[in-house]
Amino acid sequence: MEKRVYKSVKDRKIFGVCGGLGEYFNIDPMIFRLGFVILVLAFGTGIMAYIVCGLVMSDDPEPYKDKRNYDNNGYSNDDYVNRDEYRQ
Repeated sequence: MEKRVYKSVKDRKIFGVCGGLGEYFNIDPMIFRLGFVILVLAFGTGIMAYIVCGLVMSDDPEPYKDKRNYDNNGYSNDDYVNRDEYRQ
């Protein structure tokens, strides 16, 4: 299955665009949120870009599957989630 970018259903503030981009690129969605805010303040294009992304991107078909790579200690995503270390 090819990797596709979707709007996030679990990490959603407005449309879920930044959460989806964060899952796709495996980085913190706050980076994308700050990027859109900087675009709004600097050029005014951030609002239009966010709205276009919100309308064009589709919702995640598997919203509760963890797609981020937490493989810091040799564990897979499923092992990480099952170990409950992320709740500490």
